[in-house]
Amino acid sequence: MRRLILALLALVTPAAAPADPASFAARFAVLKRQLDDPEALFIGGEMVAALLALEPLVTGPAEEARLFRELAVVEGKRDEAACLDHAERALAAEARAGVLAPLELYFMHRLCAETGVMWVNDSRTTAHLEAALALAPQVGRPVTEIHWLRMNQGTHLRALDKARHKAGQAPLHRFGLEAWEPLLGDATAHYGAESSELSDLLRLMSEAYELEGDFEKAIAVKTRSVALTHTTADPGRRVSALTGLAALQHRAGKVEAARATFDAAIDWAEACCSTATRGFARDQKARLFP
Repeated sequence: MRRLILALLALVTPAAAPADPASFAARFAVLKRQLDDPEALFIGGEMVAALLALEPLVTGPAEEARLFRELAVVEGKRDEAACLDHAERALAAEARAGVLAPLELYFMHRLCAETGVMWVNDSRTTAHLEAALALAPQVGRPVTEIHWLRMNQGTHLRALDKARHKAGQAPLHRFGLEAWEPLLGDATAHYGAESSELSDLLRLMSEAYELEGDFEKAIAVKTRSVALTHTTADPGRRVSALTGLAALQHRAGKVEAARATFDAAIDWAEACCSTATRGFARDQKARLFP
């Protein structure tokens, strides 16, 4: 009897109408499959144009949130500051619709944060960094990725403080050290005190200490950065690190130490590097010691 009833219902219940191929849902689904396929190849500018062409078809905040989230992500991957504008639209619509998953929001915030640090460093960049850092543990992102976000946060704070300094105002974030000093402790615990993974962070911290006027600390931290510089793949990186340290020593008034460090850079270049890098090392010394 139950089967008979189900069969009769199937006869009288109309089948769901197929999606209108011209609707937002149908056209967005095609593009979304491409965007989610790691093997798909497409030109970013053309994808942006195709997504923007769907805007007139949007029928509510849910579709608006999904569309502008994808636009923000695509433009973020292209390092285009337009991602920040698209993310604003996405977040405003998401506040009404609540359709985006935490992982979708995380990647949008992360890409917008990275692009903002590169080009804009405004309040939107601050908000994206804070949102990405808040979501990262919730969605299970690896520690190394969280460390990278925190390093970018310091870079952003440094840019804000440099702008204040240029305007004659006191820095608020110690030129990024507010983020970087605690990060150094966490990164050291994760990688180990002798890991080359610490080198770039130490270099940035050295620059910040110099901006604060603490040359002794700047030199000490830069010296540690040089010692941890990874040279297996590119021996020239040690030359750049050493010449950077020498220039810092010279600015600090430690002239003979600077001369000795330049000579160490030249010796390393002569032993391990290309003709161009050897020339670079000599030129860097000649700029300060003609």
